[in-house]
Amino acid sequence: MFGAYYVDRSLSNFLIINLGTASVITCVINNKLSGVVISPGYHISKHALISHAHLLKNCKMEPINKAVGTTTQEAISIGVANGHILMMKSLVDKIEKFNKFEYKKFITGGNLKELEKGFLNYTQESMLIEKGLVYILENFIAK
Repeated sequence: MFGAYYVDRSLSNFLIINLGTASVITCVINNKLSGVVISPGYHISKHALISHAHLLKNCKMEPINKAVGTTTQEAISIGVANGHILMMKSLVDKIEKFNKFEYKKFITGGNLKELEKGFLNYTQESMLIEKGLVYILENFIAK
């Protein structure tokens, strides 16, 4: 929600997708919080899989441009990295269809760098939450 304070003031309807410990979608309609979706973050999902499947500990996971993998590393990358991207995009699509509105989409968070190729049509702002906190501090608390 903090990132919403930093978003362009001319926008009143937007989504912020935060790819952090939890992956969070914040929906703002008419400059008011409409709702939030929270799911496990990319690294939490990755850790859950490799901590329960000992032979996968050394697999490098990253988004790849394939539908199915021909190696264990590709298959896991598709399932975990591509799967996370598709999950978040699907949730965004569901919000837009439900509200019958196409939102301006901002994406941020600690996992953005690893997953950014999957969100090229979103406005990428790596420090959005931090900038929002500074905005709140300067405009509401420090006055």
